[in-house]
Amino acid sequence: MTETLKLTDVSHDYGHGDLRVRALDGVSLTVRAGELIAVMGPSGSGKSTLLGIAGGMEHPSIGEVIVDGTPLRSLNAQALAAVRRRSIGFIFQNYNLIPILTVLENVAVPLELDDWPRARALKTSRQALAEFGLLEVADSYPENLSGGQQQRVAIARATAGSPRLILADEPTGALDSITGESIVRLIRERVDAGAAAIVATHDARLAAWADRVLTLEDGHLYATTEMQR
Repeated sequence: MTETLKLTDVSHDYGHGDLRVRALDGVSLTVRAGELIAVMGPSGSGKSTLLGIAGGMEHPSIGEVIVDGTPLRSLNAQALAAVRRRSIGFIFQNYNLIPILTVLENVAVPLELDDWPRARALKTSRQALAEFGLLEVADSYPENLSGGQQQRVAIARATAGSPRLILADEPTGALDSITGESIVRLIRERVDAGAAAIVATHDARLAAWADRVLTLEDGHLYATTEMQR
């Protein structure tokens, strides 16, 4: 399988001197196309930092990050932003939907920022909403949706452009178990269609959908559990 993401000896510090905190410590990880990785660990263990660095939101203090064959540190700000738009889909626990835009417009925004013609962006966004059972709320605003609907919109937005890598930070943390399972199933379907994904979670039920489960604690990534699927 193709290597979609590779982290090599990644460490990351916040602060300086006596106030320095090491959020990640010597993390190495390879994620391949068609693979869903669950990263488990308590709050403050470094899960969000891991996802942010994997997605190019910030550079590690030490180590190398390669997405789809491209070393992220070698890119200038403009090129790095292009990789994030085209190759990486982010899913956040708090949805991060834009309240003044409709559901359809929220899904289309990343595509339009990537210079897609508006008509094509809207058509692709409608197709994504239809796939997630959300076409009937395309013209609604986020505040009028349930939590589960908002999270499905966030997933539709993250995957509408068929990114190679999906990064999800506690995507079911604010949802009930039934809604949460439906969200994980959607991510699993995207992976089975050829994407690679990392899901940071503390929920063992979510982790059961993964191909591998990693444990992150105090910045250290521990042994992998291979899941039987």
